[in-house]
Amino acid sequence: MGKATSCHPLGPLLRLEGLDFAALPPNGASREQVQQFMSALLRESLYLIGSVDTYYDNVGQKTNPSGWKSKGKQTYKGVSQTGGAGEIVVELMERKISKPEVKAAIAQAAIARAEGGDSDRGSNPTIDDASLRDTKKNPTPETWACRRSRHNNEIGAGTANWDELSVRMKDMHVETEKAMTPTIPRAQKVFGWAAASLVNTLEIPGFEDTGPGPWTGFTLDVVEMEHDLNASPLWHRVFPVLQMTCRTANEATYPEILVVSVPIKDWKVAQLPPGIQVQKLVDSPNVVVGSYVSVERFRVVAKIESNRAQPAKTVSTFSHLTGSLRKKRRSSKAESAASAEAAAATAAAFPAEAPPSASVPNGTDGQGSVAPHTVLAIGPVQGGNNAEVQPLPAAEGEDQNRNTEAESPEVNEMETQIEWTMATASHARGWLPLFIQTPAVPKKIAVDVPLFFKFLHSQRAEAAAYVEGRNTS
Repeated sequence: MGKATSCHPLGPLLRLEGLDFAALPPNGASREQVQQFMSALLRESLYLIGSVDTYYDNVGQKTNPSGWKSKGKQTYKGVSQTGGAGEIVVELMERKISKPEVKAAIAQAAIARAEGGDSDRGSNPTIDDASLRDTKKNPTPETWACRRSRHNNEIGAGTANWDELSVRMKDMHVETEKAMTPTIPRAQKVFGWAAASLVNTLEIPGFEDTGPGPWTGFTLDVVEMEHDLNASPLWHRVFPVLQMTCRTANEATYPEILVVSVPIKDWKVAQLPPGIQVQKLVDSPNVVVGSYVSVERFRVVAKIESNRAQPAKTVSTFSHLTGSLRKKRRSSKAESAASAEAAAATAAAFPAEAPPSASVPNGTDGQGSVAPHTVLAIGPVQGGNNAEVQPLPAAEGEDQNRNTEAESPEVNEMETQIEWTMATASHARGWLPLFIQTPAVPKKIAVDVPLFFKFLHSQRAEAAAYVEGRNTS
């Protein structure tokens, strides 16, 4: 059974049990409040995803302190599966976290709260005892599944370069998941915290010289996704989560993106903030509220000949490379011709899918009010026209250029790959027991990798055909 080590402490936020709605940053939260919450969540996420690096650092050793165990691999080949002629190899792992371990992580939050501050183990003092009381009494054991794959950092069938992946999986994560997944009939961003975009950069203590950072480009949203289990007569599942996205700042030698999702356990009865006019998916007939927690990481790494781990050649969250992993900020290099052409074609063909800008709702001061996604972003994914929005003004005394796109590092794309890692624990609930769900999860999450690349290639082809047709008409 996997156990957390001193290098990878567990925390109270990344738990399958989820958070009460009242434990989220409040309506009208200040930048400082939102930053404190996101800092705690980011720290736990870095520890969790860093344990995957520790697993690969210790492959072949007698013991592996990460807690992860191999579950084999899945290989996908050919145009019908990946959109390209090559193959995609997805490595799979599993980690079990016991009730005592979860209980200890929750207890650490209460200790930090009693001491009036954050702890070295990543607890979050903004969560009060009441929101954790039930979990502390009877914590839920967790079985986490993880996948890792590597892909050439280039535009092509069955591959992607960093620029287009950043747009699809960071700026348009919810929209992309719905579009590429046949079993997701509906998805929506319900509302988000405008103050998240006011957080310029975050540097997590303890990671300054041993991990990526600083972090910027933050978003914090409540998201709902509906899944068809493809198992009649089981009802559809709706998964409500708090979702945070961020990326490394300009000075990172190798860029990274994180997408973190935490279940909201009482979302069914939670009252929406004033001014949010959105119909919850959980209020639909014949649905069951499920839960999942996940950390998804995308990063550029040095190219290797196989999909097997070679830690000395990668920039790893917990690598043993000496010195800082970051270099001084460098000037941006010109975007490749292929990348520019693809971006222009996509923008011309699909203008409605452009990444949204944040704006301040009428009557607010721009200091962190909860903003409905009819203003903050593009609204419910399943339909509707997108209102034109303006960039969120900086607070007084702040850098007007915060959260701008990261400058491209001076790294030859032909010598790099994109590494995609995702760790998750889930429970579909209802009448479907966990002992049936759990064994199927690793292979289920592996399928998302070829699905994405096949979807992405189809979008390129559609955009190119649109532009060609427009130019010849």
